Amino acid sequence: MNLREQYKTFGELEAACRTFCDEVNSRTHKATRRKPIERLAEERQRLHPLPRRPFTAAFGTTRRVTWESTISVDAVRYSVPHELIAPV
Repeated sequence: MNLREQYKTFGELEAACRTFCDEVNSRTHKATRRKPIERLAEERQRLHPLPRRPFTAAFGTTRRVTWESTISVDAVRYSVPHELIAPV
C-alpha cells in the first residue's frame, strides 16, 4: 500500500512513520516481554558511535541524494532521510 498520496510532503510521511515507530517501540513485546526502546538503550551502550560528519570518500565513491531522497549504488536505488537532499 502506497501511503504517499495521504501526505502533502515526504517530510509529513516521514514524521508519521516516526510517530508510528515511537508507538510500537514503546509497547511491550510478546516474546521478550520488554519494550524494544528499552532494549535499544542497552544495545547503544555497546555500539560504536558513527562519526559526526560522514567520510564517504573512504569507500572510493561519493553519492548525491536526489530530490526524491534516494541514492543509487550499483544501479539500485535506496531511500535516505530527506534532510540529506543535496542543494541544487
